[in-house]
Amino acid sequence: MKSEIKDKIKEQVKRLLLSVKLPLDNPLEGEEEIIVFIDKYNTYIKNNYLRQSFFNGIDYDDYIKIFRQILNEEVNVRLFERLKKLFFNEITFSSIISDNSDSKISVIQNQFYNLYSGLINNPVFRYRLTGILRVLRCGIVDRYCRKIVEDISYIDLELINKERIHFSPEMLSEYIKILLVISPLVDAENGTQFLKRDQIYETALKFENNINHVVADNVYDFIKQKVKGLGKNLINKAVMINSRIIYNIDGVSCDIRLARIFLVLGRFLINTNNSDRGALTPEGSVIKTLAKSSDSYGVDKEMMNELAAISLRYGW
Repeated sequence: MKSEIKDKIKEQVKRLLLSVKLPLDNPLEGEEEIIVFIDKYNTYIKNNYLRQSFFNGIDYDDYIKIFRQILNEEVNVRLFERLKKLFFNEITFSSIISDNSDSKISVIQNQFYNLYSGLINNPVFRYRLTGILRVLRCGIVDRYCRKIVEDISYIDLELINKERIHFSPEMLSEYIKILLVISPLVDAENGTQFLKRDQIYETALKFENNINHVVADNVYDFIKQKVKGLGKNLINKAVMINSRIIYNIDGVSCDIRLARIFLVLGRFLINTNNSDRGALTPEGSVIKTLAKSSDSYGVDKEMMNELAAISLRYGW
């Protein structure tokens, strides 16, 4: 393989990742959009490639293979930086540990970063993490948690009356974010083998339909070896938000149901900066859709309706 050809492909990948249409704060979204585009227009790209001969000396199939390898490498470089920002700047973990000294928090932050850094090539973990980083990028957790508490909402009353949890807006947001960032670890031990996009989704969906307390216990046993000081109850809740049937189970706590909504939103949100005038924002449209079809997405209908009302009230 001529090094200059690989260098040209690398420059091509870098230009694509710098596209103004791709979210800079979530490299996995950029990777996802590029791969979806290639898969959708593969025939056109192949014909154009063969006609133009952009890369003499390499056939199309080899080009795509190298392109995807370099795309993965370049995204990983950006992803490492995004994870540093997530674990060292955005989430403090102070709300979930009894000894919230700077040294203790620093240990947990480093343990999470090291754990995630070792898992980023696991395709199912990567798929789950994409949605988490998307919902954090859009700022949805902070905005809605603030209004849930400030407006004395049904959700807030559920937390207070049933769970005996009285959060400030900041504490509720931090707590939900912690559940979200733990949630991709639900099947992190499933290996790093190559999977096609439809296989990744099918694998994730199959697992989500079969989550139970035995699974949660196994995930706890895995995580406690990597991150010290996290309670079993917290990890169990983070695991259960992946379940598509929790909304229909009596006794499932309010915080799990709320976190589940944000997790699902992260999978369906699009760039919220491109809304049409006079119409619902993309964010509002997604929330309205989830509220109408809550059973299909495994989310609590009453909570979803309340978030839809908040979205409409504040024009989000």
